Amino acid sequence: MPGGMGHVNVVSSVIFGGVSGSSVADIASIGAIEINAMERHGFPRGYAVGMTLCTSTLSSIIPPSILIVIAGSIANVSIGTLLVAGLIPGLFIAFAFMVFNHVYAVRHGYNPPSPMNFRKIAITGVNAILPMLTPVILLVGIVDGYFTPTEAAAIAALYTLFLA
Repeated sequence: MPGGMGHVNVVSSVIFGGVSGSSVADIASIGAIEINAMERHGFPRGYAVGMTLCTSTLSSIIPPSILIVIAGSIANVSIGTLLVAGLIPGLFIAFAFMVFNHVYAVRHGYNPPSPMNFRKIAITGVNAILPMLTPVILLVGIVDGYFTPTEAAAIAALYTLFLA
């Protein structure tokens, strides 16, 4: 798929945003990996850096965003409601990044299509199901009132220890 590594960049920022809730953590942890991978697949360094920086901002919108939790606490507004309110716009913005990346890659001939191994994709997807449930558990727990955001952090830590 044209722009494949750019799409991976967007999706990984969405997933990491759903785990950490911090743009700075996104850049610090996976930023260099994303930039180098995009360069290896033919994207210019400037575009790779720009795409990585832009997609890292999704962590401020997609739940469990630290900024949303702080703003909700200060404004005395339901944090669960704010987190739900950030999910759909965050996903729309991620989709817009992917559309832009695809158009850019097609116009400039970056990252030409390569054959996809559907068996490998299926195996990887099955192996990733349990770890990818972490944000879902957090959101359902906070939104439905089973636990507070602070308790959610402890539950997420226990869940990841269980998976490890």
